Formats: sequence, structure tokens, C-alpha cells
Amino acid sequence: MLQKPKEICQYAPELENIISHDEVKHFAKNAKREIEQTISELGLTLRRAELRDYSEIYKLLSERFDRPTSSQISFYDSYRSIRHGYTVVLEDSDGAVVGYDYSLGYDDEDKTSFGLNIAISPEWSGYKLQTLVSTYTSLIGMERGSRIRRGIVHPTNYSSLHNLLNNTGFLCEQFFQYLPGFESSRFILSFGLTPAEMMNNRIDSEKLLEFIEVKEEGKDYTLVECDNEQDIADLYQNTSFRIVAFIKEGQLSEKNMLFAVPHERMEFPPSSLESFQIR
Repeated sequence: MLQKPKEICQYAPELENIISHDEVKHFAKNAKREIEQTISELGLTLRRAELRDYSEIYKLLSERFDRPTSSQISFYDSYRSIRHGYTVVLEDSDGAVVGYDYSLGYDDEDKTSFGLNIAISPEWSGYKLQTLVSTYTSLIGMERGSRIRRGIVHPTNYSSLHNLLNNTGFLCEQFFQYLPGFESSRFILSFGLTPAEMMNNRIDSEKLLEFIEVKEEGKDYTLVECDNEQDIADLYQNTSFRIVAFIKEGQLSEKNMLFAVPHERMEFPPSSLESFQIR
């Protein structure tokens, strides 16, 4: 089970008992309904994307990301994600697209559910919509039999790191100091698609800071600055520490920090310890 240390997480032990196929489907159905209700109460509509949404999605993509990032999402990617994946959009009361999540499944050994790209319009910031929408598409993946949810993020995209690692429950499975096309570094993120792995990996900030106070740095955990790519690369290439949480500047230091614990505490898939470079 992919599980961050329970001492730093919002943890509900009863979720570990939801294991049968029918119980998991029931959990996913109810969790999706709750998200739909929460979003509806904000005056928004969450629905599956259609090809007619492409222009508005691309407009929001271009507004929210720099050119090297936005250019990686081609019309072909959009077509596959919409027609054969489970991409969703958020609509406001005027029918305008104010958010989206490109998601689709793959037939690898983990039956990966991959979150290709997600964006929320800035006027809707502060409602945790990125977390809600990402969780919703993860639940669809769970219903379809995916075993692992994966995504991708830059190490200095602080708002996304906070949402994905702390609020959604992702772990940084791998780090690439260079990815072609992006021409920069990226984390590959993951969490297991069982109710327990999905919900019990969300960070409790107070517990996290208490853990740092009482545990031994270098043994039980380590810290690295978000903007120090060489230290992150060394961490992933030369140690078994893996990043599981984001600490915002001012909470612990003047820098935005990443918190890592030993790999063996979490049962990452063996591929996460592979050390290789893309050239």
C-alpha cells in the first residue's frame, strides 16, 4: 500500500476495510456525488468534456501555463483524453469553461490513471477546485479498474505542489531534471487508487510540523528547497528518500520546502527507485 507516514496525515483507519469490488464502486459513486454537490453549491457545473469544449479548454490552458508547457498538449492529446479518457470541465452559470482536467487511463501493469493537465480559472481560486476535480477524475479511474493515479508537476509550481501533495495526497515517485519538450525538470506523482490510499495520504500541516520537531532529520525525514534542482536530483539518484509533502515559506523557513521520508516506509513500486536520465 502506498502510504505516507500516518503521523503526518489525515487518517481514517476504517477506509482500509473497503476492499471488495462492490464496496470500492459504492465508495467511488458516493464520493463523486459529494463532489458534484459541493461544486453545484458554488454555482458551477461539473461534467464530462466534449470535443466542442476544445477551444475554451485550450484558451484556459494558454492563459494558465507558459508556452513550453501549454505547447505539450496537442489537439491529438485533447482528442484522446476527451473521446477515450475521462476529461471533465467546470462550467459557470453562463456556460463558460472555468476549469478542466485532462485525464485518461493506460494499459500498463498498474492500469495507470494519468492526470495529463489541470487548470482552474483564477477568479475561482480559493475553493480547492483543483483538489476536488482531480479527486473526481481519480475516482472515475478507480471505477474503471485503475490501480495507480499519476500526474506531473514542476518543482517550483508551488500552488500545484500544495494542492497535489498536501490536499490531494500525491507522492513524488520520480524526478527528471530534464524532460524534452518541457525543456525543464518535472516530478512524476502517484498514489494508489484504493479508498485508503486515496484519502489517507492527505497531509495534516500541524502533524507534519510536530513530526519534524520530534523526529531525526537525515534518518526519519529530510528537507530540500523547491528551487534547488541539484539537491532534488541527488536525493532521487543517491538516496531512498522520496518527497511526500510541501511546506510553504514562513511555516518552517523563509524558503518553500519539500519534505521527504525513506522509500521503505511507503511501499513505492520498484520503478520509483530506478535512476536514469532522459537526453
